[in-house]
Order: sequence, then C-alpha cells, then structure tokens
Amino acid sequence: MASYKILSVKARADASVKLDVYVYPTGVDTEDPETPSIGHFDVVLNAAQVKQAEGMTNGPRAAYLKTLFEADPRITGVVISEEAKALLDGWYTWPITITL
Repeated sequence: MASYKILSVKARADASVKLDVYVYPTGVDTEDPETPSIGHFDVVLNAAQVKQAEGMTNGPRAAYLKTLFEADPRITGVVISEEAKALLDGWYTWPITITL
C-alpha cells in the first residue's frame, strides 16, 4: 500500500475540510525530503462526518477517519496503479523496447 503524507488541513466555507496530501510508493521513507512523491492532490472530507469522530478514542477514531479518507476515488486509483505496477514488474525486466 502506498503512504499518504498529509501536510495540512484547512477549513472550507462549504462545510468540509481539505487535506493537502502527497502520495509515496510503498516502503519509502516519507520523512526524507529527497524522496519523490508519486502524486499530490487534495482530499476533501465532510466536516459533519469528521465531527462524528469527536469523543472516540485513538484507535476507533483513526479507523473511522481512514474509512472517510479511503472513500476518495483517487485513493482507490493509487491502490490499483500500485497493483498494476507490481504485475508489470513481475512480467518484465526494465527497460524494454516495444516495436510497433
């Protein structure tokens, strides 16, 4: 699974919060400033849904917020792209030449 580094959260006027998210490949050091990200996008969460986590302990709150975060279709896209990369890496040794 990829790693997601959330740099900040901002309140929005439409009753949501925006997370500034960078995506890193599986198994890399996200704290190393030299590690290149494989993507960057904002994840927008419904503020009322986030507020439902108020009063939860750390474990259940983290699981609940993860569910909200994973609902963004781009997160699913990252998972699928990592699976596709693993397949291609298993099939081929890079670089390859394709003749059309």
